[in-house]
Amino acid sequence: MEFIEQAITRELPGDYPTFAVKEELIKTSMKGWGEPMLEYFETVRGLMAQYLKVLVDIHFGMHMHSDLHAKIMSIVRDQLRNLSDKALQHLNSLLSVEGLPFTLNHSQLREYKEAFLDSEAALSTQFRNDLIDLTKLLQRFGLPCTPTNLQRLLPEDKFDSALDIIATVRAYFEVAFGRFIDLVPIVVNSEFVRFVEWKGVLRPL
Repeated sequence: MEFIEQAITRELPGDYPTFAVKEELIKTSMKGWGEPMLEYFETVRGLMAQYLKVLVDIHFGMHMHSDLHAKIMSIVRDQLRNLSDKALQHLNSLLSVEGLPFTLNHSQLREYKEAFLDSEAALSTQFRNDLIDLTKLLQRFGLPCTPTNLQRLLPEDKFDSALDIIATVRAYFEVAFGRFIDLVPIVVNSEFVRFVEWKGVLRPL
């Protein structure tokens, strides 16, 4: 909320450059995506390295005490390192692209946003019901008042003006995250695993 308040324009008091605010909040929410992405890739790479070592041992185990086994293993590691570097470039490019908010999945974005706003509306409805109950209680004690009177006693809700921004950012996060967690394994499979299997290390073995 502090960040949104700082973005208020001086030309129109209370007005926000909404896309700039949303974009910055979206980027902030995505800062933690890189670490689990790399952890996933390192897990796959580690398993592939173990698998390749087993294959080399199977095919060249009889040369374990000669230079041949060591040379083959060195070649395999070099190939695996090169393919890993290329796959990481693709993954980092994907992460960079996701930092630019964009989607054509308007229907799902709208659904997530409406769901968030509905949940907030439900809380507001409960609050209004509580005010009505409190009003009735005060009236029983001979204190004339209305829910509107009680509402005026409360401080202004500073979050009202930012609710639409928050709802949009939350909705976009859901859409983008769903896309990202699918694309990461797709990239790892197509740019690393399949290259190792068919175009790189495994074919000679």
